[in-house]
This record gives sequence, C-alpha cells and structure tokens, in this order.
Amino acid sequence: MATDPSVLVVCNYNAKKRNHLDPLGETASVTILSAEGQVAGDEFDHVVVPQVGGRLTGILVRLVYAILVARRRDFDLVASISLVPYGLVALVAGRLSGTPTHLGVIGADLDVHAVAWYGPLTRWLLRRFDVVSVTANAYAAQLLSYGLDDGSVTVLTNSIPVDQFAPAEPTARDLDVVWVGKFVEAKDPALFVDAVAALDRRGYEVETAMLGSGPLFDPVRERLAGSGVEDVVSLPGWVDDPSTYLTRSAVYVSTSSRDALPLTMLEAMAAGAVPVAPRIGGIPEVIHHGHNGFLYPQGDLSALVGTLRWVDEEADLAAMREAARRTAGEYGFDVAAEDWRRIVWLATETD
Repeated sequence: MATDPSVLVVCNYNAKKRNHLDPLGETASVTILSAEGQVAGDEFDHVVVPQVGGRLTGILVRLVYAILVARRRDFDLVASISLVPYGLVALVAGRLSGTPTHLGVIGADLDVHAVAWYGPLTRWLLRRFDVVSVTANAYAAQLLSYGLDDGSVTVLTNSIPVDQFAPAEPTARDLDVVWVGKFVEAKDPALFVDAVAALDRRGYEVETAMLGSGPLFDPVRERLAGSGVEDVVSLPGWVDDPSTYLTRSAVYVSTSSRDALPLTMLEAMAAGAVPVAPRIGGIPEVIHHGHNGFLYPQGDLSALVGTLRWVDEEADLAAMREAARRTAGEYGFDVAAEDWRRIVWLATETD
C-alpha cells in the first residue's frame, strides 16, 4: 500500500479505547465515529453522531451515519471494538460500502456471548468479519474452533503507554497492595475484601487501596466495615491517574471472575507492582508464576490469601518487580502498531 491506509473506526470512544487506537494512528489515517461528548483532542478525525432518543435509537442513528460515511469516503477498512453494537454497525456499513471489516474482540464477546444460549448466532456473526483480533492466543484458538479461517484471526496487543506508568526514579512502596477496577460483579471486589479481612485476622498488617467506582461501591464499603478492615483499605473512588497509586504499591491484585487481558494489570506491572491474578483469559500468557508475578485459581479465597501471605513472608519482590517491568515493556504502543499493520494487510488481502 503506497500511502497510509484509511480506517473508519466504530466504537465507544473513551480513555481506555485510546490504548487501542493511538497505535492505529501511527500506521493509518483514522476517522472515528464518535457520539456527542466523546470527542477528545485532535489526534483523529471525528465524525460526531448526535445523541438522539434512547439506546436503540442511538444505535440506529450511528448505523445510518456509519453507512453514509463509509459509502462517501474511500476507506481501506472499517474497524470496530466489541461485537454488540459497534461490531454489528461496522459489519453492515462495511458490507454496504464494499469495505473490508475488522472486529476487535473483548472478553465478553467470547466469555459470555459466544457460549450463551444465543451462542450459535454470535459465532455466525464472528465469521462474517474479514479479520477478527483478540488479546491472547487462547482466544485465537477459541475462534478457530468456531470455524473462523486461520488467515482471519490475529492477536492485537492490549497495549499501554509504558513510559506513563514507569516511575521516573525509585519510589517508596508505602502501599502494600492495590486493587483497580470497576466495582461490578465480574471484577469480584468482595473477594479482595475477604482476602484482606483474612490476612488481618491472621495478624498481617497490610495497607491497601481499592481504586474505581461502580454499582458495588457502597456494598463494598459496607463489607469492609462489617469485616473490621475499613481502616486498612482506602477507597479513593475513580482516579484519573492510577499511576500515582501503582508506583507506590508493592503488589497488584486482580480478583476478576472473567477477564481477557486487563490493562490495569499491565499498567501495574509497568509501574513495578508485582501482579497476583487469577488463571483466566490471557493472563497466564503474561504472568509466569513465581517469575514476574503469581497466579491463583479464580475465586479461590484460600489460594489468594495463601499467595499474599507467601509474598509478604518469602518472595523476592525486587527481582520480580524488574521482571514485571520487562514484561510490561512488551505491551507498548509500538508493538500494537505492528499488529494494526498486520490487521489492515490481512483485511485487504482477504478482500
């Protein structure tokens, strides 16, 4: 391709999506179909879709805009992140404009929708895209088992701005453990509270923080009070710059019941916090147990508490911290930019 390819992106544009799209901007001319209030900065060309009516009406309006824009401009690819609704919008717009289509699969697409009662429809839709990208090899194998062609499945690195989280100089690790995420059932914040309470009953003094917000925030606060550990767990709520906590933390803990490859874990590793995470999704492809972090069986409170006790008593965190940082360096924007080049090439070759 003599010039940079032109890509129309259909997604819910927010701060986290920048981690996916900034690397694409290094390899292509990007136009984002953005809802009102989602435009940020001038890095990309934005086509702003007005907010009209309820959710269904908003999806239909976005679909109309996507079709019109895709037909009027000469795009090399219509890309999307998450199947419903953005992937479906991209798929229709691509088909009606004769443009190759891409879907960036997130965990829920495969962990939930592909195995639900309507799973056959989900899997049929996945096969309609020219290229489907996933965050881990485990998900690529799952897609192949659903009948997708090997040439249409690829890995798109779940990238982070590594330098943004790497401390400029050594910092005091005055926070023992940090938890970062939405306070929702899938992230299982109650499991973290129970682990801290179990450590407290055993006489371990740990200073922790839980960053984030969501519908379970107040129930978590109540659970902390009921467990008697509200004084050792701070709840700052949503934090715009989590690096201020991650660089101070010795250990990062994930308690998710399902997750593809959490960006917060990679950010924590870049900041030098040693990860303790469940053996789910693409996490085991990143964490090598005992080398750059620790894995435990998802939902297993006893195993989580035992791991945190061993970390407190025995682990050489200095060496693991450096290993975690090196691993996080493999998930930078430059790596994802090369992945995007491959995605565009695969889509145009398929077309």
